[in-house]
Amino acid sequence: MTAATLDETRFGSITGAREITFHRILPGPIERVWAFLVEGEKRKLWLGAGEIEPRVGGDVTIIFDNGSLTPAGETIPERFQKHAVEIESHGRVLRWEPPHGLTFSWWGDPGDSSEVAIDLAEAADGKVRLTLVHRLLKDRDEARSVSGGWHAHLDVLEAVLENRSHERFWSVIEEVEPVYDGRLPSA
Repeated sequence: MTAATLDETRFGSITGAREITFHRILPGPIERVWAFLVEGEKRKLWLGAGEIEPRVGGDVTIIFDNGSLTPAGETIPERFQKHAVEIESHGRVLRWEPPHGLTFSWWGDPGDSSEVAIDLAEAADGKVRLTLVHRLLKDRDEARSVSGGWHAHLDVLEAVLENRSHERFWSVIEEVEPVYDGRLPSA
């Protein structure tokens, strides 16, 4: 599959010079999706383990182990080897509204980092609409990188919630990064 044949509806939208927004329709109920956002043992199946202190101002620890998300038979490209080991990130809860809203600083304290806001809403047929906005990205390179990363991680979340295995991770990032790069503002 090439970037030209990728499902356009799965791409995030560039919603600002330093902001990208993703929408995904996921199997519900909403409380189940919320659990996969905030419970470390469930979150590690698609993003990273770690604790989120359930209150505004609480600590956020995400322990990424992207190597564990590599499907059988998929090779980790050389440029991603440094991301295939355990990496720990810290931030702060900026909004805590279970089971509908979570915002946290990404890789640092508020004011020194970007922010991730996730909103969940009921959708038709027992599904849940997830909206994820990653904002305050420091530059174009970071925007491209997190766009590809979120795209792949959200694909894995969807597979996990559908009780199926995901077949690709790193190859998704490699395919979608150039598409995001072409959509990002040049300055």
